[in-house]
Amino acid sequence: MAPSSSAPSSSPLLTYHAATSNYCQPPPSTDADADLASAILFVPRGNCSFATKVLNAQRANAQAVIIYNTIESMYNRPNTTYPIDKLDYECSNGEAYVDEANLERRFVGEESACVTSVSPTQCGSRKCILTGEKLGELSKVCCAWDLNQVMYGNPFAEHGEEVTIPSAFITLRQFEEVAAMESGSLSMRLENRYRPEINLSSFLIWLLGVAVACGAAFISGSELLSGVRELERRRNGTWVLIGEDPRRGRGKGGKLRREDGIAAGESLELTPKHAILFLCMSSIVLFTLFFVKAYSFVTVMYAFGCSNATAQLIFIPLYTRLLNGNNNNNNNNSNGQEDTYWDEILCTLPMDIGPCSRLEAIGFLTSYAVGGVWLIIALGDDAANYTVYWIVQDVFGASMCVLFLSVVKLPSVRVAGYLLIAAFFYDIFFVFVTPYIFSKSIMIDVATGGGGPTLDELTCEKYPDTDGCKGGNALPMLFALPRIGDYQGGMSLLGLGDIVLPGLLLSFAFRLDLSKIFVGLTADVASDDEKGETEDTTRGARKSTNICVCGGKGYFLFVCIGYAVGLMCANIAVYWMQMGQPALLYLVPCTLGVMMVLGKRRNEWAEIWRGPKVIDMADKMLFEEEEEDEEEGGEGGGKMGGVDDGHTQVEMASISVEDEFV
Repeated sequence: MAPSSSAPSSSPLLTYHAATSNYCQPPPSTDADADLASAILFVPRGNCSFATKVLNAQRANAQAVIIYNTIESMYNRPNTTYPIDKLDYECSNGEAYVDEANLERRFVGEESACVTSVSPTQCGSRKCILTGEKLGELSKVCCAWDLNQVMYGNPFAEHGEEVTIPSAFITLRQFEEVAAMESGSLSMRLENRYRPEINLSSFLIWLLGVAVACGAAFISGSELLSGVRELERRRNGTWVLIGEDPRRGRGKGGKLRREDGIAAGESLELTPKHAILFLCMSSIVLFTLFFVKAYSFVTVMYAFGCSNATAQLIFIPLYTRLLNGNNNNNNNNSNGQEDTYWDEILCTLPMDIGPCSRLEAIGFLTSYAVGGVWLIIALGDDAANYTVYWIVQDVFGASMCVLFLSVVKLPSVRVAGYLLIAAFFYDIFFVFVTPYIFSKSIMIDVATGGGGPTLDELTCEKYPDTDGCKGGNALPMLFALPRIGDYQGGMSLLGLGDIVLPGLLLSFAFRLDLSKIFVGLTADVASDDEKGETEDTTRGARKSTNICVCGGKGYFLFVCIGYAVGLMCANIAVYWMQMGQPALLYLVPCTLGVMMVLGKRRNEWAEIWRGPKVIDMADKMLFEEEEEDEEEGGEGGGKMGGVDDGHTQVEMASISVEDEFV
């Protein structure tokens, strides 16, 4: 502590004479000596900025500064005679009418009628101040606020001189406790509360984003992957005619049926027009949400959509395994078809939705019950404080991504380029450009549900229920993870658009790799049937086809790596620039760019830009066409589609995958 021999009597812990005791003026140069080299100065609040006080104490060679609250500072505000209601005092915490002549230093002590009028604990400062209101000869006094606060200020307070010493703010009651101690027995140390510079949640949200994007793309090609595996089993001599196993859900010719996949037969192939439509509609929706603030409506609609997706992807498959798992071997009828109690049709839903089994009804009811609970929390205040809220939200988001990529497909890199480049500039405009037009980023404002609190922390500590202190809940169309080990709280966020838009290219790359394998295996199987080749002669080819997806000959693995690198760059930019980032600014070059480089190096760019024929070929060979069934009467002989249609298709397959098997 600084020596107290020269301190004024009114403030025994201040070290300088009364003229400079509040440190609003620079101390005399003769006073800036070694006496303060190890001192922590206590400086009263008032008359000038926090930064000025700290800078002047630094010029006096102080080691640190503690600024304490004072009643006097509430009377010394510019252009005011009395303290300001709500800012300096709150009458609902304690009030009284007293004779002003009996007031000492214009405030009332702990035992006053003001402090005890409500409750001593309600008036935390135990001090009351004059409000300027009178009732006859009596003056109204109210409970003064005495709270800790953030000391805002320019670290380069005067003439570009930087503030380098630490400082802290304490309340008047805390200062009184310090002042009551013996000066010789007092020692102090200022510490910053630990806060990780790089939060673990940023890495976890990155890991979650990569896992969902690549995983959803992988699942989107599940039908093709099943076809590849069955062809490999057939080539190895272990394949059984699909018609003999009704659980595989095949058509009459042994082909897969689209309605048995994850997307239940729904499919949408994007065109360049969709890219333009996406840009226009997304902009309209974003502007509408920014001006209309219809966040609750969006949350309700999202809850319904996610409940439906979660039912299809999680609850119905789960109940199928639990309720029908033990009946697969026991409940087959004479026709080889399962007929269990849970598979029976419970009702037929309107609007062409179709029949609903008991098992599906249970799955949807469970999912919508979970969605209802989540929605109740989401529409309340501080939803992010509930662990179940962000866990369910992340599960919902992953389900939506998987279902979206299973339904929506890209036919070519050309469409992917139009879509991703449009999204690239869309993201940049709404994050970086709109603040110059609307004084805030539209994208960040909408994503955070209207932004954070608009009032300062001190006001919100006094009146937490004030509208300006209620930051909106973030819109649910994103992944969220709470910041770990951060006493200030907060969430790490990743929008679903940053998953599904690059995910469309990931899905395309995976289907392209699988289509090459599938068509090549179909040619191998046909060749084996004709020439009678053994398993040993095809093992090497099988190994090379697997490399197409997992190794150097495919696209999917490299685009996944590019996605991971791009998302990591976005996270690094968040810390570097200390603001939210448009992730597509980094994801588009790292995914579309990788696809272009690989295509150029393999001399396949022109083909994948226009649309690789091998994907259409594999699709026709894998799935059953209803028109073909009607015309041919379901003939197919139980072999994989396309092999029995003649040698032309096999020859085309061999040509399309020639480069892969050389």
